[in-house]
Amino acid sequence: MKTVFALAAIAVSGSISSAAVVTQWNFNSVINDGLTSTGTTLPFVGSGTASLVGGVTSPSFNAGGTTGIAPASSSDTNTTDNSGWQTTNYPAQGAGNKTAGVQFAVNTTNYEDIIITFDVRHSNTSANTLRLQYSTDGGLNFIDANQYTFTPAATGTGDSWYNRSADLSAIPGVENNANFVFRVVTEFAPSSSGYLAARSTSTYGGGPTGSTLRWDMVTINGTLVPTPGSIALTGIAGLLVARRRRAQVS
Repeated sequence: MKTVFALAAIAVSGSISSAAVVTQWNFNSVINDGLTSTGTTLPFVGSGTASLVGGVTSPSFNAGGTTGIAPASSSDTNTTDNSGWQTTNYPAQGAGNKTAGVQFAVNTTNYEDIIITFDVRHSNTSANTLRLQYSTDGGLNFIDANQYTFTPAATGTGDSWYNRSADLSAIPGVENNANFVFRVVTEFAPSSSGYLAARSTSTYGGGPTGSTLRWDMVTINGTLVPTPGSIALTGIAGLLVARRRRAQVS
């Protein structure tokens, strides 16, 4: 009897879906060196590839802050080695709408209910509007998803961190896909034909010495789905338990 119920417990536990981090980039050094000017684009959790698109460059890593709370810091709670991925060389004013930013390729095989979270620091002269786009064919074609924007003010909106998220759980092509890719790119301000600076008293700046966006804690969350083997085992265990119960009754 104990064997039967043990088998059932194992099967059920293997079949229950569970939330998990699929991949995460925190951009901190692989070995803590206490320097925010160093870092890596290798994932901290899982596997995947981070890259730059649309002519964007990354001259360095830079500080992610020490509080773990926006707008002063990213959500990374590492207080001694919190690096962010510093990027620049964004398009000139009025050019390259929704083409320039950062891109991430993540294998979501065996995962569903995909949710993306990330932190981004806008410099005063950076674009105030970003767009998350996703691809289900390895980056050949991209589809617009969430837009992230805010109204620039004289203080508090530039040189500040923002926590962003995108719930893609209702998009079937994103889940269980070895060719899932998403990117976050700069976008013209809503109802406009150009970029708007993050601070109202600043002017948008493109090019290698212009605006910067700093990225941190890029995280892809998903629900691990049961494998066919665990489902079959659950069914077998259920039958065994049912037979055992019938035998006890008779």
